[in-house]
Amino acid sequence: MNVGDEVKSRLYQDKGIAIVIGFDEIFGEKHVELLFGDGSRITTKYDDIIQKKDTLTLLSEKQFENPLIFMVNNLLLKIEENLSEDKVVTSANFKIKPLPHQLLVTNFVINKLNPRCLIADEVGLGKTIEAALVYEELKLRGFINRTLIVVPSGLITQWHEELSNKFNEQFVIYSKEYVRALKQSYGEETNVWTLHDNIIASIDSVKPLKIHEKLSKEEKKRREWHNRHIYEDIGNADFDIVIIDEAHKLSKKEKGDETARYKVGKSLSERIPIMLLLTATPHQGDAGLFLNLLRLIDPFLFINEKSLIPEIINEVAVRNKKRAAVDFDGNRIFKDRITSIIEIKRNENKNRDEIELYNKVTEYTQTYYNIAKEEGNKAYILLVILYQRIVSSSSFAVLASLKRRLNFLENYNERVAEIQNHYNNEEFDEFEYSDEADSKILEIEPLNEKYLEVEKRFIKECIALAERVTRNFSDVKFEYLLETVNEICRREGKADLKFIIFTEFKATQEAIIKYLDKLGYSCALLHGGLSREERINQIEDFRENSQFLVSTDAGGEGINLQFCYCMINFDLPWNPARLEQRIGRIDRIGQEKDVRIFNFQLKGTVEDRVREILETKLELIKTQYGDDKYSDVLSLLEDEFSFDKIYVDAFNKLEALEKEINIKAEEIYNRANEILKNDELMLPFSNFEENAEDLLNNRLQFLVKQLVFDYLKYRKIDINKYKEYEDMYFFHNPFPQLKNLPNIFRKVAFKPDIAIENQKAEIINIKHPIINLIKNEIRRDSLGKVSALKVRINKFEGISGVWFVFKLNIGNNVKSKTFNISVFMEDDEFYNWRISRYLDENVIEKYEPLRKITSDYDFHKMYAKANEEADAKAEEIFISIKNEWMEGIEKYERKLFDYYQFKRNSITEVAISNIRESRLRSITKEKENQLLSLEKQKNIIPKIQLSQAAFLEFE
Repeated sequence: MNVGDEVKSRLYQDKGIAIVIGFDEIFGEKHVELLFGDGSRITTKYDDIIQKKDTLTLLSEKQFENPLIFMVNNLLLKIEENLSEDKVVTSANFKIKPLPHQLLVTNFVINKLNPRCLIADEVGLGKTIEAALVYEELKLRGFINRTLIVVPSGLITQWHEELSNKFNEQFVIYSKEYVRALKQSYGEETNVWTLHDNIIASIDSVKPLKIHEKLSKEEKKRREWHNRHIYEDIGNADFDIVIIDEAHKLSKKEKGDETARYKVGKSLSERIPIMLLLTATPHQGDAGLFLNLLRLIDPFLFINEKSLIPEIINEVAVRNKKRAAVDFDGNRIFKDRITSIIEIKRNENKNRDEIELYNKVTEYTQTYYNIAKEEGNKAYILLVILYQRIVSSSSFAVLASLKRRLNFLENYNERVAEIQNHYNNEEFDEFEYSDEADSKILEIEPLNEKYLEVEKRFIKECIALAERVTRNFSDVKFEYLLETVNEICRREGKADLKFIIFTEFKATQEAIIKYLDKLGYSCALLHGGLSREERINQIEDFRENSQFLVSTDAGGEGINLQFCYCMINFDLPWNPARLEQRIGRIDRIGQEKDVRIFNFQLKGTVEDRVREILETKLELIKTQYGDDKYSDVLSLLEDEFSFDKIYVDAFNKLEALEKEINIKAEEIYNRANEILKNDELMLPFSNFEENAEDLLNNRLQFLVKQLVFDYLKYRKIDINKYKEYEDMYFFHNPFPQLKNLPNIFRKVAFKPDIAIENQKAEIINIKHPIINLIKNEIRRDSLGKVSALKVRINKFEGISGVWFVFKLNIGNNVKSKTFNISVFMEDDEFYNWRISRYLDENVIEKYEPLRKITSDYDFHKMYAKANEEADAKAEEIFISIKNEWMEGIEKYERKLFDYYQFKRNSITEVAISNIRESRLRSITKEKENQLLSLEKQKNIIPKIQLSQAAFLEFE
């Protein structure tokens, strides 16, 4: 027995296979130290050890196992080999249908020497899916365990839902409050970012806060705590991969200071080996900004603006065009979009109360926005904006919100000591309106005691007006809603045509549903307060039964509704990017019809005039560049200009409205034009040479299904097929001792198409717990190494011999590849290459135990010859892989030398000698570390061993 041998312990048989890591002898008694698969170390007596027999010994002694467990082990070997192929494996593993461009992007990233990439596809092409596929591929290959996703706060829910629903990945959302709660539980000095392996956080919640002399002691202490325990700790948490969405927000001018967001990107870039940046508008029309963004991906490649040429950019960036995207049959993926404006006109007599309500809220907004602005009260500014937004939605939204606000104000004096603002001024760039956020805004402190009574009086007057309007659904929009629905159904020739109706407010949503219900229509609903299960049920109800789905913006995040093509926007968000997000629920991959959008536009309002002026200019962008480019650039325009601010400022400058808004609209148009004109020059569209179909790994799910079926047969568990569902099964749980698994697995599918069609189907893929449990059992008990089988393959009828399965692993400190090499020996001389190749490329499905071996074989001689053949084939594979990897490593090495030469030349120009020498020492050390890392990658090691052997008799 030697160190490194695999053994078992009689006393600890339940712990499975152990590795010998040391020996000891005391008082004349020998002891052995063991390391088990669960990480535990145990020292036991020497005679307690059961030495594990190797495969050849088991074969020689004819200790044959059940052919079923042998084939299970063989399938696990084939799966391991399959996973190391340079193909996209995960496309068959989840409830998605990856498209050609998504597979090409995934393949591009995972086969890079350093999988760091800028994914810059146009909007709607599924950058989230592409990033998730890259993540899954790298995870399956064992390259990553810990993942950080950084996104704008408004996209957190969408990412969380997509990863959960489509990839069955559970991520923990880290907010500032959650970090503080973890600190209280685990201790102030604990880096709580290490407590979970999959984390999502918003970019603004983790960026560093400025510290300056004007801060109070308390505020300075709070910011120092934030910078240490959030900004610094997240960079020191040893993540393997970081994905940053809307990466253009990490902006840094070529000669300018780093923004707080850029500092986050730079810190993570320097500390996390794998990085994906996602954005549809990476360059923002500015070469300096683009250069600094690319430096986050690869600082060695992008030395200066001369590096911004297509050949170099294409090494680290991918970009696909939306309207050029096709499916595997060559059909264009995206349909056309037809948008109609429904002008909502109020009658001065019939809608008098509604008009008066609007005017009263607008008057309040004009007055108190300016007061809040002068006092620097950002929370109250948000409240005033909320008032103005709800009055353009519906009287129901006004009534619900103002009743809640009045209740808060009337109890304010009694609760003043315990009430605190929900937000502080430093955090307002994170704020986005939503159902939950609106509720908090309604509970902010009044401006002061004087304005408390003024606000209460204003609210009571508005409530009285709103109650009169809501009593009989007198909002003019409801009349237009019914007319619009009837007209569209008549035009489309479908009385039961499905519609999605969007609104910003839950109270308006409830009113729409109540109104349609009174008319006999069926409705499903979505809002931010529903659980994942409730959302799925509501979408299924809409798909199967209801004619209408009424949704808030929060409810519509991350959902796909391609089976519907008509959308009514009952109210319009001020930010056009939010409107594009709504439309994106149906104008997306999988939509089979031209989508029809109907926007309700309330005439005679300040908002309508502002929107009209802005959209006149924005429409020019659509005309010149198309809907897709327009969608690409919207988030940038919002960051630079703030549409909310443009609208609310308009209420306070009514006399100069036309002139001021026109100036702002011209600025927006010019900026958008500048960005989009530079688009193709700075970031060329990708032109992949590979055929996407060739990248598909369609074999994996077949292997997984066969593995599960063979294992269940081995365990004598029946596999039952549903009569009413195609290719769906149910069976008893083979691991009943585990409480987290059901007693019976129901509606099990192995094909993604089947699982996509039935939302409640459970797809068993390579990530499913059953697969890991089978794998662990095989390894723990060292099962399936040797067997004897009678195999039914007509073309090899009458041949018998031994099937040796060798496992070749090639790896360095970055990646590895696995190959199975089958060698079929008919005797100790004759190697049958035809059968060997067949066994490598196919799965034996028809077989039974072979009770007796009639021939007398010298298994050791057969093995010696088989080993020679396996070594020869392994050497060919090794040389090919090594040459391929070395080519990439040496190319990267040349890039490093160019980078450090440029850096050295720049430093020699520094006039102060001690600073110059210090920097030169620093980059010399940095260069040495980088070159050492590359030397480790050049250390490519092959390892080959015999994994299985079986006597086969063909009939």
